[in-house]
Amino acid sequence: MRVSLSVGEFKQEILKTYNLVNKEIFHGGVRQQKVELEGNRIIILSQNGRAPVLKTLDTYVSDITGYLDYLLAQIFKERIREELEKRFQLHITAIFKDYDASSETSGTVIYLERNFQSYLNELPELS
Repeated sequence: MRVSLSVGEFKQEILKTYNLVNKEIFHGGVRQQKVELEGNRIIILSQNGRAPVLKTLDTYVSDITGYLDYLLAQIFKERIREELEKRFQLHITAIFKDYDASSETSGTVIYLERNFQSYLNELPELS
């Protein structure tokens, strides 16, 4: 069965999915998040608590923790793509993600094949 969502409902569902993936990988949810939908882009800015072990290591081996941040971002991008494509049947062309450890701020840009509005009337029933 197909359902239609408002833009606001779609944003909320995107943020729920983003937070679930974040919890899965980092064992903690985001403290604050905001999503903007713009044409064929989904832009998510969030405040994420840094894992205590990485915070400690930053002082001693920041080059290694920087690399770990990169690897975790790659894993996150793979998982968020899987979840968004499965849950909302989005056709994603690219995902860009960066994390600033000093401010604990993350930015994610998701590029879709077409305008996000065209997906709103084609969504599968959400569970």
